[in-house]
Amino acid sequence: MVTLSFRGFAQGASVALLATQNGNSSSGSVSMWGQGSVGTLNIQTIAPSILVAPIVLGFEAIDIAGFDVSGGPGPGAVYDPSFHEITFIWTINGQPLAPYSAPQNMVTGWNNPNVAYGKKIAFHFSDPGTYVIDLWAVDSSGTTGTASTTIVVSNPDSVFPGVQTVCYSNDPGETWAGEKPSCQRATSFSQLASAIGNASGPLRILFKRGQEYLRTEVQRLQFTGAGDYMNHVGTWGAGAKPILHGLDSGPIFETYNADHTTEWCTFDNLQFRGDWDPVSETGKQTYSPFQFWSNDRSTHFTVSRCDFSGFDLIHGTPGEVSSFMGFADCVVTDWQNMGIFYQTGAAAFVAMLGCRIQQHVDAGNGPPNGEGTNSFYNQHGPMRYGHLDHMYVACCDMFSRCGWFDKTDQPCMRMNTDGAIDKSFIIERVVCEGGSDQITISGNNGGTPEQPGNMLIDRVLLIGTAMNFRSFIYAEYGGLTVRNVIGVMPDVPGYKPNTWNGSIYMTGQIGPDGNEDAPVRVYGNTFLNLQSPANDPGHVWTEFADSEGFTDKTVENNISHGPNLNNSVTAGAAMDLSTDIPGVSPRYKGILFNEFGQENGTLGASVPNNGSFTLPYPAGTGQAYWLALPATDNRHQIQLSGVGFFHASRGQIAVGYETSGIRITNLSGATWNSGVTWALKLDRKSQKSSIPTTYQSPPALPLPRPLSAIGGGLGVMPFDDFEEAERVTPTAGALNL
Repeated sequence: MVTLSFRGFAQGASVALLATQNGNSSSGSVSMWGQGSVGTLNIQTIAPSILVAPIVLGFEAIDIAGFDVSGGPGPGAVYDPSFHEITFIWTINGQPLAPYSAPQNMVTGWNNPNVAYGKKIAFHFSDPGTYVIDLWAVDSSGTTGTASTTIVVSNPDSVFPGVQTVCYSNDPGETWAGEKPSCQRATSFSQLASAIGNASGPLRILFKRGQEYLRTEVQRLQFTGAGDYMNHVGTWGAGAKPILHGLDSGPIFETYNADHTTEWCTFDNLQFRGDWDPVSETGKQTYSPFQFWSNDRSTHFTVSRCDFSGFDLIHGTPGEVSSFMGFADCVVTDWQNMGIFYQTGAAAFVAMLGCRIQQHVDAGNGPPNGEGTNSFYNQHGPMRYGHLDHMYVACCDMFSRCGWFDKTDQPCMRMNTDGAIDKSFIIERVVCEGGSDQITISGNNGGTPEQPGNMLIDRVLLIGTAMNFRSFIYAEYGGLTVRNVIGVMPDVPGYKPNTWNGSIYMTGQIGPDGNEDAPVRVYGNTFLNLQSPANDPGHVWTEFADSEGFTDKTVENNISHGPNLNNSVTAGAAMDLSTDIPGVSPRYKGILFNEFGQENGTLGASVPNNGSFTLPYPAGTGQAYWLALPATDNRHQIQLSGVGFFHASRGQIAVGYETSGIRITNLSGATWNSGVTWALKLDRKSQKSSIPTTYQSPPALPLPRPLSAIGGGLGVMPFDDFEEAERVTPTAGALNL
């Protein structure tokens, strides 16, 4: 629905309206205003049988009829024109939700959890209540349609009364003031596990706020078969979010048997900590706190307002059935391998709402020699998934500054790396900073076939860095629409030799017949390069490139603007760059690969438990150098091929500095056999250089606004993506005048 706001009128005053549209003028009934035809549609809700706050629910527009395009793909086809060519605007009415707290770099006006855009979206209901969901749809000819549904979300206190709630505290002097009425009490993880196994119905587990649960205290909590329940994991009491330290191997929370009873599970307001330090690139590669395997039973997962730091990765695999997983208002940072990874979910719907997935701003950029994946260094970017039936990402803030290959930062998002056919995603109101590209839609390697799907990127801000050398969006799949996107390259020198192909670069590998024939639509975007001649690597700045030869592509109504380049580009329209992008401050501080590489070798003889071997001091160092290091430089680690990692901080090895060299003592409890290759990473955090500012991004970026409109294009988009103002005529680029 369209909302009109009036200012300057006294309350109760009469207002006369005269409307003009499509050549028709009227001051009478709305039906005479030239609004066009009226279509029909309905709403399908993706939800468990019980709705308890907080919860993320999915919604899809279905039964679409009367619009210019059909409500689904044709017989034998993959491309769904209604997914791309109808604009769907969803609104929560009656009980407005507060903005998400997790995003930091977010365009002013975008952080609104009460609206969503796209055919298949999700909402986060953080509080109990009754919510009215309205859907308004419009196509390029002005045909509109509406639908509505009502959602009632229950209070968890009413769903988990008495012994259906377990309150946990590790304080020996706990007074239990503020515990839930008549709840079970637990003082150990063993008691929690027993409560899960003995439950005969929905069960809630609450950790005491303000407490910390160490790795040595935490145990795995599993719901693994019939009779096991664990529906809600949250907090009780007052204070900061409770801290749960991750385990060395395996998750804290796990579901994996096909016959588990739990239909839905929610995690809320928890803080999880791993052992990895991305700044010094030392520590244990701590396992993800979650492992969700739905197998052949559909399960609805919600992870709400949780914080994660120091893990190998957060594992979000939902399984191969029609499961749903929603991450909302969460923070993921300080990872070693990647921020969050969804591996497989052939029929799964995953939603990420209002999350911040941000690598530490002082993190090392990865392996010092670009030698590939290496568990001694930071490796990947914020998010990646293999294949999912559908992914929806909205109001998220992503930042990447490390990678594993050829000294290159990984993209903020890597989509559909398994190359599965007929999969879909929607990315809208998302800010991505960092990477060789900000968004990559491609197979995992050269042997992965690319197959068509339905992919929509809408209202997205893409921020380049000194590492951005290929494109903003790199795509190998047909069935892609990119609109209302702004890409900005700051005035910084390029770190790598430039191979810029286009702001959007379409290519392919070994895709089957049909991928190159699926439609590609690129319109209403603005791409701005601020590089000065001194930083211009001499490339040709262009909005779109296609090296594969996609046969059905429309590229129009865009702006590509690089006025200061050696090969200057001012296509589309003159630009006003006098105003900064509101709410956004680039984070990229420069480039620093860990200057202290690993030592490598092969055991010439077996080393029993409590035995040792000696290796020469690294070049440029000696006994005095190492003895002078602070006592905090003690997170040494060794990897034995085929055996595993061992850490001085865990008491698994000891490192001594002797006249003859560095002595490594085996305290692992097992014999290290002769002939095994080893790699040693010695901690020198106090010697690490500060990040040089040569490649640092500026503190702010200008908002590229066209000074004149250009007509034509694929039709009027109903909302301006930064100002949320209704458009009157199509304009070039992503912003209205």
